[in-house]
Amino acid sequence: AGDHEQITVSSTALGLTAAKLNPTTGAPRPTCAVVQVISTVSISYWGAFGVPTASDGQLLPQYGSITVGTSNLTSLRMIRVTTDATVSVQYYVPGPQ
Repeated sequence: AGDHEQITVSSTALGLTAAKLNPTTGAPRPTCAVVQVISTVSISYWGAFGVPTASDGQLLPQYGSITVGTSNLTSLRMIRVTTDATVSVQYYVPGPQ
């Protein structure tokens, strides 16, 4: 079980949608998210290290993806590198290992 969304990443750093991280509909609170760039441009991101800029952050290239764990779900921030980018986010609660 989980949720998903698409986010447009533009010139102001932004995080994941608060309502997706804290659902009020009885759905379980996600503990992980997979973020994938689905447009033809890259984004820059930081987890717990602060707010990224277009030139200072971890580069997530076109069609690249990252898995974000519990400790970084609320601190993740993303910003475009050149032009607006679209990211797809899949929220989930992992099953037993």
